[in-house]
Amino acid sequence: MFDDNAGTRGGGLLFDNVQAGRLERGLFCANNAQGGFLQGYGGGVYLDGTSITSSGNVFVRNQAAQWGGGMQVHGGEHRHITAVGNDAGQGSAISGTYDDFLVVDSLFAQQVGGAALHEGVGASGTVESSWFYDNPGGDSTFALEASCFPDAADPQVLDLASALCDREPFRPLVGSGLVDAGTGPNDADGSPSDIGALGGPSWGLDGDADGVPAPDDCDDADPSVGRAGLRWVDGDTDGYGSTPFIGCPTAADAAVGADCDDTDPAVHPGAPELINGIDDDCDLSIDEDAQVWYADTDLDGYGDPMDVVIAAAAPAGYVADGTDCDDGDPAISPAAQEVCDPADVDEDCDGLADDLDGSVTGDTPWALDADRDGYGHPTLIVLACDQPPQGVLDTTDCDDTDPEVNPGAVELCDGSVDEDCDGLVDDADPDVVPLEWYVDADGDGSVGTLVLACAAPPGAGPVAEDCDDTDPLVSPTGTEVCGGGDEDCDGLVDDADPSVTGTTTFYADLDTDGYAGSPVLACLQPAGTSVTPDDCDDTDPDVSPAADELCDPDDVDEDCDGNADDLDDDAVGGVMRYADADGDGWGDPASGLVTCDGAGVLVADDCDDTNPGANPGAQEVCDANATDEDCDGLADDADPSVTGQVPRFPDVDGDGYGDGTATPTPSCAQGVLNTEDCDDTDPDVSPGAEEVWYDGVDQDCDGNDDDRDMDGYPGGTVGTDCDDLDPDRYPGAPEVPDDGIDQDCDDADLPWTYTNTCGCASGGGSALWLALPGLVALRRRARR
Repeated sequence: MFDDNAGTRGGGLLFDNVQAGRLERGLFCANNAQGGFLQGYGGGVYLDGTSITSSGNVFVRNQAAQWGGGMQVHGGEHRHITAVGNDAGQGSAISGTYDDFLVVDSLFAQQVGGAALHEGVGASGTVESSWFYDNPGGDSTFALEASCFPDAADPQVLDLASALCDREPFRPLVGSGLVDAGTGPNDADGSPSDIGALGGPSWGLDGDADGVPAPDDCDDADPSVGRAGLRWVDGDTDGYGSTPFIGCPTAADAAVGADCDDTDPAVHPGAPELINGIDDDCDLSIDEDAQVWYADTDLDGYGDPMDVVIAAAAPAGYVADGTDCDDGDPAISPAAQEVCDPADVDEDCDGLADDLDGSVTGDTPWALDADRDGYGHPTLIVLACDQPPQGVLDTTDCDDTDPEVNPGAVELCDGSVDEDCDGLVDDADPDVVPLEWYVDADGDGSVGTLVLACAAPPGAGPVAEDCDDTDPLVSPTGTEVCGGGDEDCDGLVDDADPSVTGTTTFYADLDTDGYAGSPVLACLQPAGTSVTPDDCDDTDPDVSPAADELCDPDDVDEDCDGNADDLDDDAVGGVMRYADADGDGWGDPASGLVTCDGAGVLVADDCDDTNPGANPGAQEVCDANATDEDCDGLADDADPSVTGQVPRFPDVDGDGYGDGTATPTPSCAQGVLNTEDCDDTDPDVSPGAEEVWYDGVDQDCDGNDDDRDMDGYPGGTVGTDCDDLDPDRYPGAPEVPDDGIDQDCDDADLPWTYTNTCGCASGGGSALWLALPGLVALRRRARR
């Protein structure tokens, strides 16, 4: 019984990855499978195995968060189930996944969650002869077989709603449709099998008294047959099987396995072994009752295992022992003695030769040479045929952990180690290689006299420092002086020693120009040097007292007289330079002076050094002063390169006005710019001349010689204008009545007439008469 348990998969029971098994007559109440993703499956039990079967189990009020409130199965056959009040998202009673599953003869009542049966991922469910009652979430998520009773009548069990975790409340009542007319769940009376886990009245009884009650007993009438168990398929019906399975006995299976050939009934455990090349009794041996004989060629009593004869009696030259490893040599057999030999022969045929065989004789004692110096340990001895690794015949090494210590080593000064294994150490050993020490014999603080010993004498050092330990003035701290020996012990004397003191200054000619100028310190005057300096720059062969002073950009004093370039009267290489007062880059040819790098320009020919716009490189232009800008001796129109000319017209009569009918000529000043002269042969005729009226000549070129008042009527003696100075008087002009003026030049003044349009007397209106002369006068002034 599994009551009120909880888990993530299989709240009550988990069969995890079990290949074969059987769950029978279990009771699962109020178990819970909790959790989220990949959890919460199989509230009562989780069966993970395609060959797991179940029968006679009761599932009451179990719950799963995901699938399978009562059971979550991966395939298998499941019979005689009673599932009541279970709850899950899908498959409140049973959910199957991954493999096909079969449900037979089962009761599903009052599940409270999703459909009672669920067909999940990768599964296909089949249900036969099962009863469904009052499942609110549905009976199944897949089609049921015709033998099922979906939504059947009340199954009539003792108490579907019982709170007790007990099988009995769920036993069917007498007359329940769950019970057939026979005596058990799998009877042969032709009626349907009992439905549910508790079945008919014979369930739980042990009819054959074999200790296995129905329905767990495969045959409750045969005491020799109990519950289903491990059986083997017996293909050749010889009583021995080959392939295991779990189930009840049948005529085609056996209770014993180990048949090595289930297709041949003559082959099985216990069968007689025949000489036929077959393992008849399945004991993994072939023809073991036959006698095998082996050829004994060398007559040593042991035969060749590769040369055999199977027979009841030994043929001539054959023996029963086939363990000879060399049937051509009578000295080699299992009875021979293993001995050391260069060829590593296995004389006793045990598969081991020489040192690999513990019974070998004739072996040699070898000493361990752990430090590999060729000398062995005096007590660590190994007996072996062949020289083992790190084995030697010598046993005289006094320290086999140090390759530098052995009888052939050199005794060294080290304070305690006996390198040559003679029992003496350091200075006590006449064979020791002493150390070299140096003492200070002349007392100058530097050691230099050799002493051989392991231990250092007082004040001694390992390196000689003093090159003459008999002279206290000679040591590494001594001072090198001219005329002496190697006072500072550096191996150099006098001028060969850069630290020498007491030297004299001489001068060398490094630039080989014949004059010395580079100071050299030496004890003795070097060849080719001078005691005085002559060269002011001994790095340049072109600088010496014999050189010429040259003009150069760096103002070098080539002749070593203390002056350079323009400061030296002997300088050569100067050039003529000219003053450029106007700064136009062209010099005054009258101002030339030869210098190295003085002021002025190299180019002369400036025709006016006061005018920067006048020089040979300038452009000739028209100007009022006729300046020769390009210094070619020509100015303005006389210079063909001039620019700034404009078209000008001829003024033949010189009156300042040009002839517009002539072709203009580009020029700086010749001609005039205007074209207004109407007669360029007469200087008195031009737009600026005074007009002489009525002489037949148009002096001011305005096209009018006889109409002075410009009223369109000529005057004079030949004209018709009676007053050529008044534009209001001309023939046809409007006449002003009675103003005393002849406006229309008809030699008469128009008399005054008055028309009364206001109804006044014709003689009245004195004020009007007084005003008329003023109005006439005003009009005449306006016309003028």
